[in-house]
Amino acid sequence: MGSVEVIGYRASHKSPKSSFAGPTDSTEEKNDSPILPKMKRQDFTVEDLAVYNGEANEEKRILVAVNQKVFDVTNKGRSMYGKGGPYAVFAGRDASRALATFSLDSSALKDTFDDLSDLNPKQLESLREWELQFKEKYDLVGKLLRPSEQPTEYSDTEDDQTDSTAAAGPTSKSGVGADSLRLRASGLPAGNSN
Repeated sequence: MGSVEVIGYRASHKSPKSSFAGPTDSTEEKNDSPILPKMKRQDFTVEDLAVYNGEANEEKRILVAVNQKVFDVTNKGRSMYGKGGPYAVFAGRDASRALATFSLDSSALKDTFDDLSDLNPKQLESLREWELQFKEKYDLVGKLLRPSEQPTEYSDTEDDQTDSTAAAGPTSKSGVGADSLRLRASGLPAGNSN
């Protein structure tokens, strides 16, 4: 299939990772914010996560949960997820439903744990693709805990590769063009990830 031009963003059907509107791996923030050290691995309740909205914690750290994984987007994504950024609504939140449904509607962002059991197979596949994109771009710092679930005790030497739920399933062939068009249609900005 061909390519699609979406407001200055050239999208092709090569890889779903290209559809994410966030900065590329090599992108560093172009602001006065200091680069924060990697966060020690830990698990979070929905309430714990809310503190990491880029304003409520001392370090101004920004965390986002996707498919029950918690990612630190501070260093590579402050301009996207920080105050005034196009995805600021995801800061300190579980963005899973919003990403799976391509919606920024308030009903897509829950203040309680969302088990996502009502999502259809296509939405679940889309969510897995978003999870993979976040894993490639941002530091995985823990998981989002279900109510009454006990946190994992991580060792100081444990790294991101120990996540037993990593990268499940194949990615769809709809790829970049379709995701970018759905983002644009839903009102989510499709930024340049080149």
